[in-house]
Amino acid sequence: MKKLMALMGLGVKCGDTVDITIEGPDEDVAAETIEKFFKENL
Repeated sequence: MKKLMALMGLGVKCGDTVDITIEGPDEDVAAETIEKFFKENL
């Protein structure tokens, strides 16, 4: 989530493909949160 604002600054639009690598002890929760954000905002 540290780079989410940087990603938003790239101008990613609906239909664009974005590859994300999620690592760490909370990766499952982070993946769900990021997916939800993309679905609601892009």
